[in-house]
Amino acid sequence: VAFWLLGKFLNKSISVMQEQFQEREPLLSTGTENFGSPNPEMKFEVSGRRRWLPRRDMVAFWLLGMTNNFPYVVMLSAAADILAKHDPGLGTGIVLLADILPDLLLKSTFPFFMNKMSFALRVALVVLLNLASYLIVALSNATWLSLVGVACASLSSGLGEITYLALTAHYSTDTISAWSSGTGGAGLLGSLTYLLLTLFLSPSNALLMMVVGPGLMAASYTMLSPSPAKGKFADIFVFEDRHHHHVQKVKSDLSFRKKLRELPGLAKYMLPLFFVYLAEYAINQGIYENVYWTDEFIDKDTQYRVFQTLYQAGVFISRSSISFFPIRRVWVPALLQCINVVLFALDCRFKIAPSIFVWFVAIVYEGLLGGATYVNAFHEISVTSSDETREFCMAVSAVAASLGIAAAGGTAIGVHQALKDVGGRTR
Repeated sequence: VAFWLLGKFLNKSISVMQEQFQEREPLLSTGTENFGSPNPEMKFEVSGRRRWLPRRDMVAFWLLGMTNNFPYVVMLSAAADILAKHDPGLGTGIVLLADILPDLLLKSTFPFFMNKMSFALRVALVVLLNLASYLIVALSNATWLSLVGVACASLSSGLGEITYLALTAHYSTDTISAWSSGTGGAGLLGSLTYLLLTLFLSPSNALLMMVVGPGLMAASYTMLSPSPAKGKFADIFVFEDRHHHHVQKVKSDLSFRKKLRELPGLAKYMLPLFFVYLAEYAINQGIYENVYWTDEFIDKDTQYRVFQTLYQAGVFISRSSISFFPIRRVWVPALLQCINVVLFALDCRFKIAPSIFVWFVAIVYEGLLGGATYVNAFHEISVTSSDETREFCMAVSAVAASLGIAAAGGTAIGVHQALKDVGGRTR
């Protein structure tokens, strides 16, 4: 019933959006403004009553980023509880693998043929998978079924990321910052929401409380200002020709061979993304669980959730910082994150940190490095790629992060097993 109602809502919302777009074409405006468009020649036509549209797009992309990554973050925050429900002997690395391998498979293949599907259809799939992830994990009675629910969250987040990143190519470059900030906000809100709800509810009931997220995503998509790209992916890009003062429609149709030729130039952004995610998820899923204090004001399970929340707080801050602190050399934070793995592992093994608060600060720093690499890498890709290749470059580069997380899943299992007998520590 929930799936059917949500499908009807999506169908009605998209129909209304399409009707509004048809009514507003052609755009008859008295002036134009350039809202940070990727190409200075591209102008978004606005009149007095439509000057608010770019702000609405920023809010919509922030909400899309937040709702897209929310289930992914919640599943990682709930990893220990998911396994404790059926099989507490397993390490949380197995949840990380279920949360990233479907995402990796999708991102590795989908960008090469996703132009055959409309944005509306892809968003509908994202919303339904998003909803399914919460329901399956919350109501499951076996470990394998819980992992299926986690895999649904993975597919939802992966498909949503490449869809919405590609969609930013049809809007202001500022929407990349809004999207990245939203994904960072998902990390903070997701982990914090789960932490707070589990103080009063069981993990299953806490997950059931989060099913409002898919509906918010559907509503956020309809908030976006009308664009022909929303009807069919990579079909039309609308901009104003300053010399002829009329709307032109430029088609973008890349061949498979031309897409492959774009990959070497993206390596300088994809490699830092790969290594920063490999490092931070090796820490999060392989080390966090083995670090705890026995005489602190919070118990072991709550300490793990607090670690995840502080990490996401750092990610949110850095993903929202590109407007006032851009980083062009994205390999720098990636290198620092790799150094972090060594430092965190040494402290876990030899118990160097004198207080849990030292770990709190270190974890926020870890999140800052990861978020900074993500937002700056995609911003540089958007700025440096051509109009014809921008959609593909934005979508395919996301696979680097997924590769890093997938590699970290296997690494985290080994790290967890190597450090699991370290035991707790006291002040």
